[in-house]
Amino acid sequence: VQRMNPALLRFIFKRGTIHQIFLKSTLYRQPSKNTFAARFLGTLICRNQNSMSAKPMDTSPEGAALLKQIDELSNKLLVDSEVVRQLRADSSCDSASLSAKEQELKDLNKKLKALRVRQKDMGLDDDDKEESVFDRNGVESLLKRRFFFAPAFEIYGGVGGLYDYGPPGCAVKNNLTSQWREHFVVAENMLELEASALTPMPVLKASGHVDKFADLLVKDSVTMECFRADHLLKEHLDALIEGKPHPFIVARHKKKHHHHKKEHPEQPIEDEDWIDLKANPDLMERALMLRERVDEIGKDEMTKVLEEWKVRNPENGNKVTEPYEFNLMFSTSIGPSGMIAGFLRPETAQGIFVNFRRLLDFNGGRLPMAVAQIGSSFRNEISPKAGLLRVREFTQAEIEHFVNPDDKDHVRFKEIA
Repeated sequence: VQRMNPALLRFIFKRGTIHQIFLKSTLYRQPSKNTFAARFLGTLICRNQNSMSAKPMDTSPEGAALLKQIDELSNKLLVDSEVVRQLRADSSCDSASLSAKEQELKDLNKKLKALRVRQKDMGLDDDDKEESVFDRNGVESLLKRRFFFAPAFEIYGGVGGLYDYGPPGCAVKNNLTSQWREHFVVAENMLELEASALTPMPVLKASGHVDKFADLLVKDSVTMECFRADHLLKEHLDALIEGKPHPFIVARHKKKHHHHKKEHPEQPIEDEDWIDLKANPDLMERALMLRERVDEIGKDEMTKVLEEWKVRNPENGNKVTEPYEFNLMFSTSIGPSGMIAGFLRPETAQGIFVNFRRLLDFNGGRLPMAVAQIGSSFRNEISPKAGLLRVREFTQAEIEHFVNPDDKDHVRFKEIA
């Protein structure tokens, strides 16, 4: 595994987080003691690589025109980005001109994202085609059977978003963090900190987490099942853009006609809330633009959007409640009196910031300096899904760089400025 073909390594990175889990196993320093994990990794990756079958891209005039437009906008985005960078560096540039140019750049970026969604909808994205062939559920099932990881407290019913790492999973994770430390902390001569995960409320109040670290939540009006409003809207818009009925309508249709497939193989799917976007180009454009800015929508606009686009619970079709803000931090009390409010940290940055003065003194008062931290973070996700991709307890590796704004004298600063 350590002598793995470079092309195969690129394949692993390209496939995303699940394959990156496998990549961690290539970091074993003593393969003789980890023959099981190495053998399992090599077999599994090669099996999935051989199962990939590239599909020819759409060469229709419409597809070619779309790709050309995307290429032109991408080039223009690069040019305009450089113009904005130069304007920012020019002290004589007035703020109005800079703001106008920045807004043009944002609009251009939104338009390009909308075209990317249309590209995906037309099947012109090679990465998406390969991804659709990859059996992610099968790989996750195999990883659980081999005890790389497993749902926590499973014998008591389990809790969503919590996982335990088995022996091979621990080895993979430990080797990954070791390589991360060598690549960043040791090679770049960074400082490393280990701060407390239990954080008093004033710290997170000052950072804005108490007031702003929240997602919009909606509930099924009947079952009270919880959903993240932005995720629900994205899934709904994706179905409309692709011309598919609502998922709950499809499930209901299959159940209803399961015993009559031979007699009625082409039963139409009736969906009274379905919106035909392909027959309305303007509405399609609105849906594409809305899909790209879902993460920016506030509470009031989200309420209107959910009603306008007739968003429902995808499992049963029930209406959802109005969205409200749900803070993602786990609250607790510190001490026997219960008078000190606190939270489990949602990220590792605060420990670095509150120790800045001590870190600067330790570094001899010299800037620039970089501080790294690896540790557990906790987020009370509304609907944790996708295996290890969205969990409620996870290990976070973070780096904060500190520079003097008037004397950016780091030897490598020009590489990223």
